[in-house]
Amino acid sequence: MDEISVSELNDALERFWDVPANHGRSAKDRGKYNLVEKIEKADAAEAQLDKDIAATEARGAGAEEIDKIRLKGHRQRISVTTFIKHGRVLRAIGEMLWDMQLIDYDPFTIIHPSVRGFQSTRAPSGAPSSEGRAGSRLGCE
Repeated sequence: MDEISVSELNDALERFWDVPANHGRSAKDRGKYNLVEKIEKADAAEAQLDKDIAATEARGAGAEEIDKIRLKGHRQRISVTTFIKHGRVLRAIGEMLWDMQLIDYDPFTIIHPSVRGFQSTRAPSGAPSSEGRAGSRLGCE
């Protein structure tokens, strides 16, 4: 845990936004693809959608037809609520290890504990505090 830096955690949290909605719901895909492959498939589908929209625009289609294509091909990603639920688990693990004095530094303090307090997953500027925590007990504001 001491090897996890705030920037690495921030990168992982940024990548987590790309997880497709319902990523674990399909029994057909659950054993077939890992999470990274599901993200890559969703990214590829999104890139193909952009190409289809560009081709449709090039042939002179109207805004209504383009909107229909966009709505039909759109793949939802995880919601803010799901992001925060998963983040709370990470944060709780970090707090438990901190409270048990098993770690000197808790990088998970950058995760906001509630939707109301959620503004960004960006790490605070500067180095971690001398106390070993990346922010306050309630997260970085």
